[in-house]
Amino acid sequence: MEYAEHRALLHAFETGLRTARGDRRVDILWIVAYNVRMLAGEPATVIAAAQELLPVLVGIIADEGTDLGLRGAAAHTLAVFGSAIEHAAGKLDGPAADVMAALPDVKAALLEGYRLCFERPTPIAARKAVVDALNEMALPEDGIRAVAQKVLADPSPAVRARLSGRLAATGGGPRS
Repeated sequence: MEYAEHRALLHAFETGLRTARGDRRVDILWIVAYNVRMLAGEPATVIAAAQELLPVLVGIIADEGTDLGLRGAAAHTLAVFGSAIEHAAGKLDGPAADVMAALPDVKAALLEGYRLCFERPTPIAARKAVVDALNEMALPEDGIRAVAQKVLADPSPAVRARLSGRLAATGGGPRS
């Protein structure tokens, strides 16, 4: 698929997420997650998709009226984006390197979404996926500290156990 086709498809997803209701939004999120995985080899497209869709995902997670199923699907999709972005960041060269300027803002949006996953009711499987993606992130310690502290305070031992030793130390304590 060409870059223009990917952009058109991602714009359709963004529009669908803003206009769909109920379970249709969950269906769209699972399709988005699948497509983001497929785009992992195209760094510029992944970053462009993140710029367009992360605000929508963070908005879904932040909305206190969001039901558990939708928030879980949004958190899972956010984690897929996080993994794809880390994978893509290592491949940015040539013309694709132009999107490097957007990377700090994209990672900040990811961290905001990750933090919200631990402040709002979110399914354990989605929180575990977020921790796995967080473990892959290459960020300065101060960028991750707040999220690592949220993970360490999570009531689920299964979620806390997924945090890497490096991030657990960054968060200020041992995993339990």
